[in-house]
Amino acid sequence: MTPKRGRWEGVGKALGTLSHWHVPTDDSAPEHGRSWSENAWLRVFPMWDAFFAAFLALTLTTVSLAPNSVHTDKMRAIALLCAIGVWYCLFGRSSIGRKGPPWVGIVYVVGVMVLYGPAVAASLDASSILFVLGPQLFLSVRLRLAITMILLLDLTAMAVLVVEGEPWQTIAVYGIFALMTAFYALAFGLWLDRIAEENAVRERLIDQLESSRAEVARLSHEAGVSAERERLAGEIHDTLAQGFTSIVTLVQAAQSEMDSERDTELARRHLGLAVRTARENLDEARALVGALTPAPLANSSLVEAIRRLVERVGHDLGIAAECVVSGEPTRLGTDVEVMLLRATQEALNNVRKHARASAVAVSVEFTEEAVLLRVADDGVGFDPESKPTGFGLPGLRGRTEQVGGAFAVSSAPGEGTVVKVAVPI
Repeated sequence: MTPKRGRWEGVGKALGTLSHWHVPTDDSAPEHGRSWSENAWLRVFPMWDAFFAAFLALTLTTVSLAPNSVHTDKMRAIALLCAIGVWYCLFGRSSIGRKGPPWVGIVYVVGVMVLYGPAVAASLDASSILFVLGPQLFLSVRLRLAITMILLLDLTAMAVLVVEGEPWQTIAVYGIFALMTAFYALAFGLWLDRIAEENAVRERLIDQLESSRAEVARLSHEAGVSAERERLAGEIHDTLAQGFTSIVTLVQAAQSEMDSERDTELARRHLGLAVRTARENLDEARALVGALTPAPLANSSLVEAIRRLVERVGHDLGIAAECVVSGEPTRLGTDVEVMLLRATQEALNNVRKHARASAVAVSVEFTEEAVLLRVADDGVGFDPESKPTGFGLPGLRGRTEQVGGAFAVSSAPGEGTVVKVAVPI
């Protein structure tokens, strides 16, 4: 878990440090199961339907209102234009954006060629539909094929006009019109092809980004698992393994003394120490299990769980133990409460094992910015600059940083130890 950026002066006052964190967010990922380019086509697809319908209606109106035209030719041109509209609904919509199989676009283009030539022969005004058919060719088939189809479409219509015996003026006018539409369609098609290429590049980049993010997530998970495994291994080595070694040594010494019947009282003392060490190991085992399943927080608040820990240490060690809570207790996230509980357990376990203290004091302060935890004892202390021999304090520092908190420890030989943890709210 990566904490968010924040400024919390309460933590700075408590530890003398300021910390900043930031979590980048990314809302630009594509929808699940669809590529970026496919989503782009789906967004603009209704616009192509409207574009085609508008030009078809405009062309039909132009043909129907054309002067000096035979009524039957108008009707034939209108029927062929309507047939192009039906053909678009059957095959054109599936071919735009090259979403369907390649043969769909070819079938659509061939059908358009078959219908367009006779429509222009019936009424030259029907050629207006070419303004929308030209771009569709580039949306339906590949660039080179689309250019070829555009030229064939124009040449087919001009050939029909020649066969029909149209005057050369009409053929020349149509030739100029066909040349203009060909250049327009070519420019439009090149632009669309460039956009398609950029979309493909963007899609590959997005795929690579998603793959990289998945790889980073996998590596982060593996690193977290490895860190937790290392922490547990260190705690087991420093607690359970050493405890079991002590138990074995004490029991062997007691057996040797009882076999020789030299000192029964000393054997009993060794057995008593072994029992005491076994109980401590049992406590350690329960603490390790609790690190995975925080039972103290299951049916009580964080403050109540910390109070019980402090009372237990005072009772077990026979020392003065005090827990002070200030401020208004606030319900925190589970990960934060577990971390604070583990921090208290780790600090008190150090008091048990190393401090040889006569008193320990735990304070929990709730402020508007943070929760401040302080565990102080009057034990033998240690040198914080020395290399740590266990995994307790380094592991506690790592846990604190995982939830966006700050950790500090102050100590000196013969002057006790103070552990401070601050977590932003």
